[in-house]
Amino acid sequence: MTYGKLFFRLLREDFRRRAWSFFLGLFVFFLALPAAYQLLYGSMTFEAVPAVKAARELFSLGNSLIALITGAASVICAPGGFAYLFRRSTTDYYHSLPVRREFLFLVKYCCGILIYALPFGICLLLTLPLIAAKGGLTPEVLTDAYMLFVVHMTAYLVLYSVALTAVFLTGTLVVSILMAGTLFLYGVIVRALRIFLMDTFLDTYYMAYGPLGKTETVLSPITYYFRLLDHPQNLFLGWGIALLFSLLALQLYRMRPSEAAGRTLVFPKTQLPVKLLSCVPASLLGGLFFYSMRRDIFWFFFGLLAFWLAACVFLEMLFAQSFRQGLAHRRSSLLALAISILLTLILSQDLLGYNTYLPDRDSLASMAIDFRELDTSSDTYVWNDKGYLSHLSRTEYRLEHMQITGMDAAYALAQDSARLAGEGHGGDMTCIVRYTTSSGRDIYREYPLLLLEQEGLIAQVYASPEYKEGCFPVLTDGAHKDAYTGIWFQDLLGREQFLPLAASDMDALLEAFTADLLACTLEDTKSQAAGELSFQITLGTMYDGQAGRYLVYDGYARTLAKLQELGLSTAFDAEDVSYIEIFHYPDSQESEDSPEQATSVPLEQTYVFSSPEEIEAILPCLRIGQNQWFYSADPDFYDSCSIDIYPVELPEGQLYPNYMAYYIHVPDAPDFLREKLGI
Repeated sequence: MTYGKLFFRLLREDFRRRAWSFFLGLFVFFLALPAAYQLLYGSMTFEAVPAVKAARELFSLGNSLIALITGAASVICAPGGFAYLFRRSTTDYYHSLPVRREFLFLVKYCCGILIYALPFGICLLLTLPLIAAKGGLTPEVLTDAYMLFVVHMTAYLVLYSVALTAVFLTGTLVVSILMAGTLFLYGVIVRALRIFLMDTFLDTYYMAYGPLGKTETVLSPITYYFRLLDHPQNLFLGWGIALLFSLLALQLYRMRPSEAAGRTLVFPKTQLPVKLLSCVPASLLGGLFFYSMRRDIFWFFFGLLAFWLAACVFLEMLFAQSFRQGLAHRRSSLLALAISILLTLILSQDLLGYNTYLPDRDSLASMAIDFRELDTSSDTYVWNDKGYLSHLSRTEYRLEHMQITGMDAAYALAQDSARLAGEGHGGDMTCIVRYTTSSGRDIYREYPLLLLEQEGLIAQVYASPEYKEGCFPVLTDGAHKDAYTGIWFQDLLGREQFLPLAASDMDALLEAFTADLLACTLEDTKSQAAGELSFQITLGTMYDGQAGRYLVYDGYARTLAKLQELGLSTAFDAEDVSYIEIFHYPDSQESEDSPEQATSVPLEQTYVFSSPEEIEAILPCLRIGQNQWFYSADPDFYDSCSIDIYPVELPEGQLYPNYMAYYIHVPDAPDFLREKLGI
């Protein structure tokens, strides 16, 4: 009972001493909650719908203002409660009190929590009557308010306990704040550094999920906070992290000597790990900085040495609090330099065999492959939990949705491409491969491809139904067929037509098109295209737009027949074309290879063909430019020009032809065109 009374008495005294923090928090939370709600509502009328909308927006976990306040509060309250540790006289006074250190820690620890929780809770409760007065206090709003408090309170406990750890490791206020910021962000910085180094030196590295990846909780308290806002189910993990760091802080407080006040670091044994953990990343960051400007390994090592020296000198002066000690402890400085150089050599020389690594074939459950320049016009999309259409990049969609279980061709292609990467080949284009192991682990690589040598393997992968289903959403979107209400067709001339369709007609068209799409071979993608097909998707009043953008090749007999049956024109001839304009820009390599042609073929020349005979001869050799994968490698295709086709007449309501890029299939090109272009 005596300890209970003493606890509350000391808590009251400490709270009174730190009352300025409480009133500052009260003021800030008042602006962020009750005042912010009035601004969001923005009207003197009392209507329930806007009141609920404003309340749910305010209480949303995406409210970045509350997160900012929480982070600032943790950095203020942690050193504020134990500020006496930074002065020798006050440290001696507090430690001379007839109470155990653990008891004193508990009092100040709880006070720091109350200084955040009370203003937050009071202002949150003050906001609820304002919402109720406007008719917006629904069960959903109350749930949002509860989750807002619980989630941000959990995040505060994590940040606060980590900041306390920083306080007990340091001996001055400024260094404690710097240490707290370091503990908050160190994991993020080091992971980003690792990824940038791998991206710089390893040819097959692919960054699948951005600099932070999917490690949502282990990098730093800040990344845990961000992920917690998106995934509130991680509350228990936050409580565990807060408890762990609180116990660590208590242990450091118990071990902390009273004479440590004023030191940079309280425990001398921490100087070496702090120096290594700071100087090595600083050195590598310096190397990356200079390398990014010159792409020369010499400049990488220059930056590494410059930043290593600066970091070591700065830390030694900080530790000793003397300018004269900047070059002290040379052995630890040389150790940091050696580690930095070793890491650089491992990555730049690929000493661990990263570029040529392949998971064991038997350990894989599936694979996914994204050919970067193949089917680049197709639009990829998914349906989210709320039933809305969300567009994804082609690479992201393919790597997430493709599940190739018949992996013979895909694995053989990856194996061959890994060999090319190990030999230093740049390739004609690249592909990204995702290996999924039986244990659920994902491994990503980006490989070079030599198209003429590997076209057979690429063709086998492309022919796989599992590959197609991972590329084209229309093949797996049967559950949403009711949302497909019409089609858009853009022909080779850039003319666009829209056709609304009944459900039965849409089903028949989808059946014909998906059959043609699944039967399409890699060789078909080099053939002439009749145009581009998109689907109109309508979701009541929520969404109304185009999706898909699939090329329809001349070999898609079922699709073309169905489109014509529905009354949509897909054919055209020379009479529909006013003129063809070709802007020719042969590159320097052509001139070097064929100097005799370079003298006869003018550079950057524009040619206009308007006679029906010329147009009729040119049209069969044009290939639509959305499929670019073979143009750089296949000698049958010529791409050192840009081609515009101008139709005689556009559909009603269309003022200009839609831009479409074309290339020339040389075997089908007429002699007069070859002569003018020098091909």
